[in-house]
Amino acid sequence: MDIFYDTRPCRLGSLLVAVRGDTGAVCDTYIGTAPARAVRRLRSLPSVDRVIRDRKRPARALTELKEYLDGRRTNITIKVSPLVGTPFQRRIWAAIASIPYGETRTYSDMARSAGIPKAVRAAGSACGANPTPLIVPCHRVIRGDGTFEGFSGELRIKKMLLEKETKGRIH
Repeated sequence: MDIFYDTRPCRLGSLLVAVRGDTGAVCDTYIGTAPARAVRRLRSLPSVDRVIRDRKRPARALTELKEYLDGRRTNITIKVSPLVGTPFQRRIWAAIASIPYGETRTYSDMARSAGIPKAVRAAGSACGANPTPLIVPCHRVIRGDGTFEGFSGELRIKKMLLEKETKGRIH
């Protein structure tokens, strides 16, 4: 399968969006200072034949995510179709996708929503493996004590996204 991607600068570094060649759905996003690492990761996936820079195919998704980052959008309507993920991870990602803008949930909440309340660490690992942060907003998942832990991008980005969404109502 071919993957098409493009990047745009944003105040948090670079925003990368990759879409599937077969469906056009977003399969990967990255925000941070090392987009080349995300491209290398995509190239390493066994189901991927080619990773091609393309300005047209990911343009709508890039525009929508940039609007979100600029504070002009609170809902994301982009179709997502990750190339990776176990059934448990996909249940966690579905639970994360249901967290409303400006709200947070804990890793324990995510484990309970997946039907395995004791799988808190596995829920955290699933958050870290999320290939589409922002669309599946894993930055909205925090520790039970209200502190931040992990983010598939950079922890400073998680904090900035949460502060933007909650307008400073977080710890």
